[in-house]
Amino acid sequence: MVLKKVVSKWGYWPLGLGLLLVLNVIQAWLTELDPDEAYYWIYSRQLDWGYFDHPPAIAVLIRWGFALFANELGVRLGTILLFIASAVLLWDLVGRPRKPQEQVLLLALILGMPLLQVYGFIATPDSPLLFFTLAFFSCYRRWLEKPTWGLTLLWAIVMAGLLYSKYHGILVIAFTVLSNARLWKMPRFYLAGVLGALLFMPHLYWQYTHDFPSFRYHLKGRNDPYELKHTLTYLLNQVVIFSPLLFPFLIKSLLKTTTSNPLLRAMRWTIWGFWAFFLWSTTKGHVEPQWTLVAAIPLIVFAFTYGSEDPVYARRVIRMGVLTFALLLPARVLLIHNFLGIKSNFHEMAWINALKERVGDSPVLFWDSYRDPSKFAFYTGNEVNTFTDVYYRKNQFDLAAAEAKLHDRQVWLLTYIGSPCKGCSPVPCYACDTVTLGTRLKLLTSIDSLQVFNQVALAWQNPATSIKPGQELTMRITLSNPYPFAIDRTQGQLPLHLGITLFQEGQTMQILRGDIQTVPEIWPAGETLQFAYTLKMDTALRGQYQLALGVSWANYPPALQSKLYTITIEE
Repeated sequence: MVLKKVVSKWGYWPLGLGLLLVLNVIQAWLTELDPDEAYYWIYSRQLDWGYFDHPPAIAVLIRWGFALFANELGVRLGTILLFIASAVLLWDLVGRPRKPQEQVLLLALILGMPLLQVYGFIATPDSPLLFFTLAFFSCYRRWLEKPTWGLTLLWAIVMAGLLYSKYHGILVIAFTVLSNARLWKMPRFYLAGVLGALLFMPHLYWQYTHDFPSFRYHLKGRNDPYELKHTLTYLLNQVVIFSPLLFPFLIKSLLKTTTSNPLLRAMRWTIWGFWAFFLWSTTKGHVEPQWTLVAAIPLIVFAFTYGSEDPVYARRVIRMGVLTFALLLPARVLLIHNFLGIKSNFHEMAWINALKERVGDSPVLFWDSYRDPSKFAFYTGNEVNTFTDVYYRKNQFDLAAAEAKLHDRQVWLLTYIGSPCKGCSPVPCYACDTVTLGTRLKLLTSIDSLQVFNQVALAWQNPATSIKPGQELTMRITLSNPYPFAIDRTQGQLPLHLGITLFQEGQTMQILRGDIQTVPEIWPAGETLQFAYTLKMDTALRGQYQLALGVSWANYPPALQSKLYTITIEE
């Protein structure tokens, strides 16, 4: 009876939105963090205009929520509230429906998309991206009706918000511009673009001062040889993330709805544009399913628009949406309580507690991982850092320079077992114990007097362009130590060595080591050294390679600490 009165007074929309808010708060409070969420929490501990992987919007959201609740709910609070705000903007975008069937249709479309279920409470950059995409289309619609100065300024702010959320935001802007040639004749459009770019300048300046790490990683760091499985996985994922039950209806509405309206035309360009862009991206490697999350917004708008004119279609969509939501509920329960014992990133407290018991309150250095140290730090409070060798991708830990706090201290080193790649030498270990992190075996050892070197820069003076197989190569190397302390390469259990890495087509091919005796033992604080370094080329190598210099502990793989030099090994 009470429910009936609420529905009769307020309709299904606010009731459904309220229940979704409660569900997401409970889910966020009781669900263990995903490692990526913990990584973004690491961002939030030191606010900046940019980070290695993403712009700063998610860090600000987490910082605000965690200040209120220092737990999982605090990490996710900003995401939850922003998702509800996004739903309200979506409701406004489709004309603020009042009819009960239309309200239920909109709720069914939101609840029926698996990806929206996940990103309704998970703290990732996709949450602010979703919100600012909706705000962008909302401003665009009003700006087309009456392009006032106030709306122009607001649109500029929203465009900057899109870019501060995730770099994918530039695609939303680009496809909208491509969909409407009239924009190029409107001076206020240019003004909105210029103002938005000016608001984004602090991030671009941050990129400049850090040597554009995000752009270099996203544009060059993900280039892998083409594999058909990446394309097939991408196509399958698109059906899954937008619900296999709903997907045929979404495509039907997309194909049958006319787009004489500039807003709908921009949305159609956005859908096909995102799908085409990331289909092309599969030629460079794996594409994450959530990268096309933005397409959910125009897909819902098209399905709602079509369903408002076709009651039969609307009833079918409602049934499919409700059924999908019902099928997802057990999965949401499993995220909270893993009574089936399924291995997942949301259920890792067993290894975290076991490792904490082994290392106590001592610092832990994780090898080739940014996710594990982030989650371990969140749940234990231990100092953590990561070392990135030439077989792994750089990350925020490499920029933060927090490893300086570990210099000359006793730390625990956690590294992988075996070889980092096929044909590589096994990773050495000294008095190691085997530990289990979920399903992964790792090596754990205590290291005294750790000498850190991640920020050390190396350069090859007057590099050679060609060499013969087996020939000795004498290099004149410059080493710069930016730290406020001296580095003793002979100190502790893991003395420092130089390693030369050869790359071919972006793949690590071989690591060469030369005469360490010529390398100075002490690298003074803030100084630059020059020395000769001789190594012998492998007799089996042929062809063109890219060569990089790096430092390593003992016989571990080195880091990447120089620019790449092209060298040809010829007969």
